[in-house]
Amino acid sequence: MIHQIFKEPPPLFNTWTNIPHSKIGEFNDNLEGARGLIGGYDNDLLFIAHFPKNMQVIDLKTMQNMSQVQNATLPKEEYEFGVEHCAFVPLTIGDEPVTNHYILFCHSTGLLIKFDEKNRAFQYDTLPTCKALRNFTFYSFFHLYDFLFVCGGMSSTDKKKSKNIWKFAMKKKTWSECSVTLPIESSSTCAIMNHDYTYAHVIGGTNSAEKRQKIHIRINMEELLEKSELLQIVQEKMQPRKESCLSIPQSIELGDEQKQEGETDKIGEMPRELEEIEKAMSDIQKGLQMLQHEIHMDWDNVNWNRTDLWGSDGLVSELNKKLNKKTFEIISFLTCVSKLKQNLAEILDRTQQASKQNLKRFQDTQLKLVEKRDMKNSLKKELDNVMRRYVQCVNEWNVLALEVQADDSKQKTDGLMKVLTSTIETNTNLLQRCKESSNKMVTSQQENKERMHEQLKKLKSKWPQWKEHHIAIFIGQTLNSTKRQIHDFCDTVRHNHIDVQSFSKMTEHELATTFHIAEFLDACLVHDSFHLVRYMYPIDGGRPIGMQCIPDVLLCPISRTIMKDPVIVTDGKTYDQASITIDACLHREYASLKSEHVYNSGIAHVVLAVNVGRHHITNRENKENSIKRFLKYIKQNQNKLNLNCKLITIYAKKFKNINNLRDVRNKQNIECSKYKLNKTLSKICEKFMLRIGALNNKQDKC
Repeated sequence: MIHQIFKEPPPLFNTWTNIPHSKIGEFNDNLEGARGLIGGYDNDLLFIAHFPKNMQVIDLKTMQNMSQVQNATLPKEEYEFGVEHCAFVPLTIGDEPVTNHYILFCHSTGLLIKFDEKNRAFQYDTLPTCKALRNFTFYSFFHLYDFLFVCGGMSSTDKKKSKNIWKFAMKKKTWSECSVTLPIESSSTCAIMNHDYTYAHVIGGTNSAEKRQKIHIRINMEELLEKSELLQIVQEKMQPRKESCLSIPQSIELGDEQKQEGETDKIGEMPRELEEIEKAMSDIQKGLQMLQHEIHMDWDNVNWNRTDLWGSDGLVSELNKKLNKKTFEIISFLTCVSKLKQNLAEILDRTQQASKQNLKRFQDTQLKLVEKRDMKNSLKKELDNVMRRYVQCVNEWNVLALEVQADDSKQKTDGLMKVLTSTIETNTNLLQRCKESSNKMVTSQQENKERMHEQLKKLKSKWPQWKEHHIAIFIGQTLNSTKRQIHDFCDTVRHNHIDVQSFSKMTEHELATTFHIAEFLDACLVHDSFHLVRYMYPIDGGRPIGMQCIPDVLLCPISRTIMKDPVIVTDGKTYDQASITIDACLHREYASLKSEHVYNSGIAHVVLAVNVGRHHITNRENKENSIKRFLKYIKQNQNKLNLNCKLITIYAKKFKNINNLRDVRNKQNIECSKYKLNKTLSKICEKFMLRIGALNNKQDKC
């Protein structure tokens, strides 16, 4: 079908002729991979494109370089390779070549080249390139009825060969991949059409093993073109042509999308930065979708007797670690999305500037186009008299129309603005989702900690009912042991038949030996922590043992604890919490140095020390008296309490010296020193709390 609609082939000349006195270029010019074609108004010019980015014009009448050619350097894209082994063909409209208009593709460079033969100057406009061919060269090519076909090729980066065939539509300026491919991967082939334009022949080249191949491939042209494209070719070829003494070029008709400004969705070739941003945001979306699967534990149905829940590597700890990991991932997503937002703002600013420039250029071209259109219509009426002027005007019209079609930057930037707006909205949504996910992870982690603390408190409150696994859990949680170590503790308790009573009677050395605790201080910590639990949760359900020596009149009737605020008792005196405690513990009516309360009152003294410096005391004299009495009591009973009161004695001397100072000028320094002394004393007594609790237990044994 195709051979019936194309023109007759030219005569064949299979003869080589030497042209003497011919000179092409300079001696040092690199013409390897050069491409050339014949053009000009009289087809008497030879255009040669060669490495690195040069353009030469040869006058075939003299076989000499055309002199004083302006702008003869190709504006190639930034690329590490030059222009070589490229595709170089004339621009055609309706299968008719446009005079001195050519198309060049090489790597990531796509150019529409226009040559002003009168002024000897080149002009260049960019054309969209094929993304799949940005790194490829060494391909063969041929053109047929406003289509350019590229076969095979080799990548300049990894030297891989291709067997695909790509098609460029000159009217639509679009790339598409043909359904037909070469049988093998090859490069450096030669492609040519047959005499009736029905088949393309691909000859020679090298294969994927870099070996020269003797091969001849014939491709049916009907397989390379779509049915709609073939039908359009037939319809245009069947249109009658008016005969004239002159060859009148066909006038290009602009579509509505090019006449009306801003009514197109063309985007063109998107910047690589925007593609990378969209890819990065797509990866973040996938990551957030994966993070949506919540790591949650059904706390209402948790069996707290399971030992694998406890410990530094128990199920709850592992759950918190996973939540921490997700939180860090979300923070990295937030950082990445914020950075992408800045990049989008920069691209948006550049695109807006380019849009303004393209709008001005588009408006200028439209004005020229209207002017040429009016001139063309007037010249048509005088066709017989001014035929030559009409032909020249039509050529000028075609040049301007090609500028509108080829340089559609405004339409591309408008479409790009829409894509940028959508991308920015997606970026904003991603930021919000990241913040919500981060807050959710923090809330879940806090809930897990509160649940663990609540369950541990319940476990300690029921210590008289502890079983084997409860003892193991308590030891493991106190020492921050691993899940495996808690299992070992449980086996040890079961093997040695240890219950709560026997566990309470074990000394530090027995704990270290029985449970294989390497550090003796750890054994002391377990020992003192357990007795502190006994103190905090007595068996009779009343208040702690150390507080049982305090009269009821000084206790809150609701909470049954010492009131923190100052209290006025029946004797008319105002007491603070520290004074109430020390008076209750030292009073002969409620405690005796020989009784059990002596040891229990040590806890009360610790409570005194802890609260000194923490709570507001109305009567400063009461506070000082309480501290003095406390120091005296500790010093007198240090043997029974088994306490090293060396530091306390030192601080007592300092306290005494401070009270002896009466200099008004040093009053402020005295008050500051008192505050530091009280605060330091509180810390020391806090350290004695566990040891006093252990001594109380020993007294219980006796």
